[in-house]
Amino acid sequence: MIQYEDWNLEMTTEELSVWGVKDGKQYPCVMKGKNNSTTAVDYFICDIQNATVKFNQLTIKYGQLTVQVWNPPLCDQFLLILRLLLVPCVTAVLVIICQCLVMKKKP
Repeated sequence: MIQYEDWNLEMTTEELSVWGVKDGKQYPCVMKGKNNSTTAVDYFICDIQNATVKFNQLTIKYGQLTVQVWNPPLCDQFLLILRLLLVPCVTAVLVIICQCLVMKKKP
């Protein structure tokens, strides 16, 4: 299922091409149809025939635009979380150090 926000694009299944990619080999996704929902989010349904592999990347082409979507490796996810946590942790440590220095200077 490929979910997208409608934005009145009038997308059709003929204009959209999708491939699952595993180890550089592309597996075409056959479009089954489009589901229009009552919300602003619609989705296309496609099926990759005879594929028993878990894909690590999707290639989506709509008109002249090609988008590649993939899951980053676990190591990259860990490093991203570590970077995001580093700033608040450093800030908290600096605040604690400053408070300790102020407390020592008070008579």
